[in-house]
Amino acid sequence: MLYSLLQRLALGPLPMTFTNAQEIEHLRTLRDGGWVKVSFTPGARPGQGTATVTELTALGRVAMRFIPPE
Repeated sequence: MLYSLLQRLALGPLPMTFTNAQEIEHLRTLRDGGWVKVSFTPGARPGQGTATVTELTALGRVAMRFIPPE
């Protein structure tokens, strides 16, 4: 899932907004690794927040070379 998410970010226009809870959790992992710049907005209820990616960092682009495609 991480590779496909990184690939979507690399190919798509940024900023890109996500509402899927699983994708948001993956984005937290990518942010913690320094691979993306992303902001999180909590929702009215748990699991209803959003994440907006503004940048795929240089480190994230390099990491794509080493993560095996799913």
